[in-house]
Amino acid sequence: MGGFLGIGNSSAKTDRKETLKGYGELGNVFNFALPTAEAGVSLGQDLIGNAANYWSKLTSGNRPALQAAVAPEVNQANAYTDAIKRQTATTGTARGGGTAGTNRELDTAKMAEIDNLLFGAQTKGAEQEGRLGSVETSEALNALGIAGNASANLTEISANSRKTSIAANSAIQAQIGGLIEGALMGVAA
Repeated sequence: MGGFLGIGNSSAKTDRKETLKGYGELGNVFNFALPTAEAGVSLGQDLIGNAANYWSKLTSGNRPALQAAVAPEVNQANAYTDAIKRQTATTGTARGGGTAGTNRELDTAKMAEIDNLLFGAQTKGAEQEGRLGSVETSEALNALGIAGNASANLTEISANSRKTSIAANSAIQAQIGGLIEGALMGVAA
């Protein structure tokens, strides 16, 4: 409280000093945590950006990007058809005819398989782009909510502290006033 007999509003100065001390300590936490959080968010956004660029290339129909994305599967299809062609070349066909028709059918089937892989990559790209956009939006809204709550809580704590201090100060002043009045009544009697 402070002051003479709790009168003099020095409690307001103490409250203010404690509030400012709390803000300073909170500032220290922010000074440490904020750069760490910013670095983490920046890294996350860079990684999401890289992934978004990759998926965006796939959804755009960029043929080289699509081919690179499905290269392992294409290589597998090529190896499979090449193996069949080698086997057919050494053994011939069942009726002893040429291998041109068989090879043409194999190439057609292989190209159909590759086209299916490319179209599948585009679909997957679109799905992933949607997920990344959703994650980014969610993170931004979450950060906004945290900042708003922290600001509201600090303001409320400060206001409630002052209300409590005023109520305590008023109660003591009322008690002292009652004692003084009782003493004066006793002297006057």
